[in-house]
Amino acid sequence: MNTIVLAVGVALFAAISGAVKLHFAYQAMPKGMLFISVVSAGGAVAFAVLLWLYPQSTTHLLLALGLFALSGTLFVGTLFVTHSLKQKVAFDPDSPTTLVQAGPYKYIRHPFYLSYILFWLGCAVATMHPISLAVLVILAFTYTYAALREEHAFGNSDYAKAYAIYRNSAGFLWPKFRGRS
Repeated sequence: MNTIVLAVGVALFAAISGAVKLHFAYQAMPKGMLFISVVSAGGAVAFAVLLWLYPQSTTHLLLALGLFALSGTLFVGTLFVTHSLKQKVAFDPDSPTTLVQAGPYKYIRHPFYLSYILFWLGCAVATMHPISLAVLVILAFTYTYAALREEHAFGNSDYAKAYAIYRNSAGFLWPKFRGRS
């Protein structure tokens, strides 16, 4: 079972990493994104080595697979909605050029970041090791900080009014399901 989780985790990491490079627009990689890339690469190596060396309980491995499935599904769903847009990469200093409110964005303002956090949570659950937990905490903090910066950028952009309304209908990093009208 360790081998299956290892293969799924590494494949998902590779797929997300490749898609991020192709999907997001940037001229020069912002320092914050470089930080995310370095920590993510180190985290992926740590995940692979730890899972290879230390067998885990079936319960932890099944939970990790579930988290990977949620992460991948959310990531692909978000890619599907934004595939024709040139969204900015994390920590891009330029003003937002689009406001997406369809697909996962209908419920979550930052679904890409949530998908990444779910992935790293899966890695931490799979390995049950302090290194994986540290990677999760560092990256979850970094993604949250990036999302807060983007919220601020939207507040100071041409989309400010529309974004203020949108904030009331969609959760920050957790879904906000609308009640019946």
